[in-house]
Amino acid sequence: MIKPFIKWPGGKSSELNIIHQHLPAQINNYIEPFLGGGACFLSLDPKMYQSAYLNDISYELISIYSYIQNKNELFNTYLQEIWRFWNYFGAFADNNYDILRKIYTSYKEDSVSKAELKELVRKFVLLRINEIQMGIPQHLSIDKKAFINQLGKSIYSKLTTIKNNEDKRGNLPEEDYKKNFEAGIKAAVYTYNRYLYNNRDQLNISPELHIALFFYLREYCYSSMFRYNRNKEFNVPYGGISYNSKDFMSKIEYIWSKELGEVLKGVYLSHLDFEEFFKVIQLGKQDFIFVDPPYDTEFSTYANHEFGLHDQQRLANYLIDDCPARFMIIIKNTEFIYNLYNRPGIRIIGFDKEYQVSFMDRNEKAVNHLLIMNY
Repeated sequence: MIKPFIKWPGGKSSELNIIHQHLPAQINNYIEPFLGGGACFLSLDPKMYQSAYLNDISYELISIYSYIQNKNELFNTYLQEIWRFWNYFGAFADNNYDILRKIYTSYKEDSVSKAELKELVRKFVLLRINEIQMGIPQHLSIDKKAFINQLGKSIYSKLTTIKNNEDKRGNLPEEDYKKNFEAGIKAAVYTYNRYLYNNRDQLNISPELHIALFFYLREYCYSSMFRYNRNKEFNVPYGGISYNSKDFMSKIEYIWSKELGEVLKGVYLSHLDFEEFFKVIQLGKQDFIFVDPPYDTEFSTYANHEFGLHDQQRLANYLIDDCPARFMIIIKNTEFIYNLYNRPGIRIIGFDKEYQVSFMDRNEKAVNHLLIMNY
């Protein structure tokens, strides 16, 4: 079974057992209007259907699928550079541990003030400017000054944060200093990559690099969340210490695997509103639509695209009144959703699910979910 290759909110890997229990015995075309991480589609044997039509409103997400499908070499080149960039500064953190430990100790023991600490960090960076510049790959060296500034900021921020935490909770174990220093330096790499991503138009970044940066950010941002500021800039921070050792290279190797390539071969991909997507497909009675829409909650804005109550109503109206194919919806149970689909000829099954990650208390820890089918 092929597994999802991208971190995406609302993934359905843990619900595959109940989904598979209720799949139709025979499927002509497999259709998915809200693809996301694609757990359901990727879990199916391609022999189960004749053709697959996959859609998501996110251009960035569908671009990843498309680049994999078409074996885009430039996309792969950028992914490799991002990985080298990440690794280089992991080694940089190791190589400079002793000097960073010495700088931190002087601050911890109040031998230097915050202002003096900032100056020590600035000098630390300037003394290693050539080493730092050498570590920025060619296609990511668009704004070296921005990265150098960010590196100083991230190291300073990490050192002050460590002291604040130690003042409250006591001294860290020695091995934790190394992890924290590495996290500070890797946060600079992450934040710089996020800066390139957010300023892709001004910096004239190519589509392939844009999507490679997006893929990287999905892997390393905190809890794989989507969050944007008023300027529509992605602003989720680096995931932290536990993300230091994430093996992005294994993810790169996986997306170019023969198995994934075979599953995506010949698949129709689009990034349309779901109603527009359905218009371009000639649906038949033996087709099957797997529907995993954003949930009916406050947290229903994924990838800078809102999906509100009106959209839930549009979806229900189409599926119940106009859809000739069989469909299965998996969604959180709310009074609004239940009332939308509690109609003659519609079968509703409830089940429980537990989220393993919450972000700013936006998701309940345990919610009741629904499978909704017209067959």
